[in-house]
Amino acid sequence: MLQFFDAHVRDEALTREVLEHLRTFNVRTVLLAAHSPRSFETTDDLMGYFFDLVTGRYQWLVHAGMQPWVALGVQPRALPRRAHYELWRELPLILSEPQVAAMGELCLEQGGSREEALLARQLAMAASLDLPVLVTASRQERARKVRRILEVISSVGIDPTRVLVNHLDYTCIRSVLDAGCWAGVTVGPFHLAPSDAAEMLRRYGEAALSRAVFNSGFRLGPADVLALPKAAVALSERGFSSSQVRQLVWSNAVRLLLQDRSVPMNPGEEG
Repeated sequence: MLQFFDAHVRDEALTREVLEHLRTFNVRTVLLAAHSPRSFETTDDLMGYFFDLVTGRYQWLVHAGMQPWVALGVQPRALPRRAHYELWRELPLILSEPQVAAMGELCLEQGGSREEALLARQLAMAASLDLPVLVTASRQERARKVRRILEVISSVGIDPTRVLVNHLDYTCIRSVLDAGCWAGVTVGPFHLAPSDAAEMLRRYGEAALSRAVFNSGFRLGPADVLALPKAAVALSERGFSSSQVRQLVWSNAVRLLLQDRSVPMNPGEEG
């Protein structure tokens, strides 16, 4: 049975009912991406949110039969309002926890020098820790913001093959692939329909096949818990082979996020 790795979900959307659906369709490996669920007054407040993801929520998912991994990073709206110099001392420590597979989800929301400086600082930290990075741009003027993200990546000097730029569409996937980064393809109501995602991958050929990572962007509100299984069907209908489908919904995410960890490549097909 085909195994899926959903490389971007938000923890608060994962209920027992959702997990039951995910397990039924063999979506058992997920990346919990930190974001900005509220404003944070202090570093302690933000670090408490991160700590809950890597302990309580992580263990809850393990006990529910899932294989979770965590991505941690500071978005502009999550930056503590009060003095946050402690953050840059404490963040590398929690990023070193074994449950943490990546830094993220970093983003450009409005853009501008303040947000770009925050992005650059965390990209440099990820490079020093040898962590892959998950980064995205908000929907408004996404193509322009993605170009700025790529410029910041280049200026920092982080290896682009360690960066996944997420929530891409036809307006920006080519620039991300040309820059050497991984392309995050999100399937769901706020993003691409399964058929559109499959067609986009078909058009961009080998570069997309080798460096695209599918995810659902699963969140509160309109979302599709079966986004990845539906994407697999759409990919098959567009002529992708079974090994290529497996690469896009499982192997590529493993290669990027878990390359130094002991993870079976096709656990869902054993026996």
